[in-house]
Amino acid sequence: MAHCGGGPLLIIEQLTGYPGGPLRATPFILNEGTRDLVLRDVLVLAGQTYVNTGTGRLFMENVGGTSSRYWSNLPNPLPSAVPQFDFGTQQVWARQLNTEQRDVNVRNDGGDLWILGIKNEEDGTLVQTRNGGRTEILGGTAMPLDVYDDSANGGINGLAQPGFEIIGACMSIVVAGHMGWARDHYHILVRETRADETRDLLTVDAANKRTYANSAGVRPPVLALYRGSILSESEHWRRNVFGASAPTSDSEDEADPDGDGIPNLLERAFGGDALQPQRAVLPVQETVVIGQDAFAALTFTVLAGGEVEADLSYVARGLRYRVEQSTDLHNWVSGDSVTSVYLAPVDQGDGTKRMTLRSNLPFAAQTPVFLRLAVENLP
Repeated sequence: MAHCGGGPLLIIEQLTGYPGGPLRATPFILNEGTRDLVLRDVLVLAGQTYVNTGTGRLFMENVGGTSSRYWSNLPNPLPSAVPQFDFGTQQVWARQLNTEQRDVNVRNDGGDLWILGIKNEEDGTLVQTRNGGRTEILGGTAMPLDVYDDSANGGINGLAQPGFEIIGACMSIVVAGHMGWARDHYHILVRETRADETRDLLTVDAANKRTYANSAGVRPPVLALYRGSILSESEHWRRNVFGASAPTSDSEDEADPDGDGIPNLLERAFGGDALQPQRAVLPVQETVVIGQDAFAALTFTVLAGGEVEADLSYVARGLRYRVEQSTDLHNWVSGDSVTSVYLAPVDQGDGTKRMTLRSNLPFAAQTPVFLRLAVENLP
């Protein structure tokens, strides 16, 4: 089934599909459209349930899908469709979602996904969020079935995949492990990757567990609330320089661990080294001549990859650079009414650029002119 094009809201309900055969490797519902879609009371057996490449929103209620491996139940089952629900960059609201898959069950690949109630079977990752996606899971049951032994392929009793996976994205999770099955649980409850760093929350280390063990002697974990998010630019910088993303007495923005008089915020903004004293990265006040007039100017370093805004501030990698002017050292103003770009940003080949802004007030006006550079973190 394929949905293409635009138009009014499309509703699909009370539908059961059993693709079977070679169709198990193709999506039962392929959404390439631009209009909003509602799926209600839909069940797909033995095949990939849903794939989205369109731009419309999706609303789901009472929707389930199972993989081909589960229904084939063979020693060497046919490859299952991955993932069971592939939402791409779509905005999705789901209520009562059931998915049964040996690989990734649900993938949010840069979109917004909200789930009220989710349940799975088999040992695949329940929800994977990546590429800047945002996922919120409010309630559910993680019920992996240790059916297959993948130890020969590096697995651990068939449960080597993480229950939840976050790759450069944000995810908030509230779920509980299931009590009823006499099976082991995910060995890795949550796997979170930020840039080149990956950390695992193991089930044995989960802070909360069910009060009673199941018949296998396992106390399933409970995620009362797990929140994983993308590192901010300042957190990335702190981790790369100081080894940890959380601020410390040496790594906070106001600190100056190398004692050169330049706080960490400006070291980052100017492409400096917070652990090696250096003053060459600081802005330089200059005089520029245009025709018969001379003007005060400020030349400074900025991080590459940004843009000059309409107010002549420069924004890059979570920072805003703004040249301010005063005639009395008390009142400071900025913008194109008082300054102009003299030299547009020039790439230095090291991840930084150099640019120059000048005052609009010539020295011939015989009015004192003071320039300064303000740097701030963006929210």
